[in-house]
Amino acid sequence: MLTVCLNYQTLSSINLLAVAGFYAWVANRQSNLRWTYLSLFFVDWAIWRLLVNQQITEPLCYAAIIGGSCLYIAQIDPELRRSRTRQTRHYLRLLGSSIICLAAFFFHQETGLIPGIISLIAIFAGLGLRIRAFLMVGTATFVLTVFYQLVVLSFQYPFSKWVIGLIVGIIFISIAANFEQRREQILGIFQNWANQWREWE
Repeated sequence: MLTVCLNYQTLSSINLLAVAGFYAWVANRQSNLRWTYLSLFFVDWAIWRLLVNQQITEPLCYAAIIGGSCLYIAQIDPELRRSRTRQTRHYLRLLGSSIICLAAFFFHQETGLIPGIISLIAIFAGLGLRIRAFLMVGTATFVLTVFYQLVVLSFQYPFSKWVIGLIVGIIFISIAANFEQRREQILGIFQNWANQWREWE
């Protein structure tokens, strides 16, 4: 650490990765995963320097570094894995996934393809791993992306505004009709889903 602090301007990415590897070895020897936070710091630093040296200014790349680090800490920290810190773990996962998804949403709305793909990945990760934060952020990002694209489409092609309005109206009428016919069944499904939701990470 002292060597890094004194020579940070002349260190290469390979040096940083070597230091990261050393602290990963220390974590394994000490059986203490928190030593890997230093490894994570040096790996992030190496990737960040690589992006700067390659003059890559893509905000999503930098957001992925920060968000991925938050998700890593939320996943492996021994204190956060306890049941009493479940809410803190949830908030940290919300923070990490939100940084990535919102960066994709704000900086890649030309076609909406990148935020759409990332939000779907988050949704499927949430469903597959039973993690609420991923599902919530992924769903919110996907809805925002779809809504934004519909607004852009309606301004660029005024006629499509009426088509979209007609389709949305039909969908809402269909949902309302089905809800009235199957109220008890739908409420039972929602209640069952809400009970399962409380047990998710």
